[in-house]
Amino acid sequence: MMLGQVYVTDSSALIGVTDEYSESDQKRIFECLDRLVDEGVVSFPAVVRREVGDVEQLDSAARWVRRTFSSVRYPVRPDDRLIAAAMQCGERYVATFAEADADTVILAHALELKEIGCDVCVVTLDVRRHRNISSLNHSCGVCGIPTVTSLQGFLDLVGCLPA
Repeated sequence: MMLGQVYVTDSSALIGVTDEYSESDQKRIFECLDRLVDEGVVSFPAVVRREVGDVEQLDSAARWVRRTFSSVRYPVRPDDRLIAAAMQCGERYVATFAEADADTVILAHALELKEIGCDVCVVTLDVRRHRNISSLNHSCGVCGIPTVTSLQGFLDLVGCLPA
């Protein structure tokens, strides 16, 4: 049974909102994303909350993840079995959840949602290989998880693109 479309956002996509849009557009975008989190259409794991929300200078993305994190419908910490599967796709080799990097946890979260029957897609602006580590976009492809690599494209897909 398919549970419906879920977009898993990584930190780069949320930070992109503050980098690419005016304050008034950011307000409209995050209000729209609020609704989508409440509906279970947008999800993010705890690592995104830490990366974006645990900063000294609170921008609109940080305020949004802090405010909405408790509303995320799906599990926010994937189990070690899914972390291991994500590490294989991402050419990352660590032994435990505690050692896993953010991209691995985001991919594991997507795998978890797929496993429970969601039609999942990862939203990431991370498309380049870094220091011999696959990009999140590449790792998702290896694991069979579709991605959206354009912030504007994602916002358009979910109906949050400002006019």
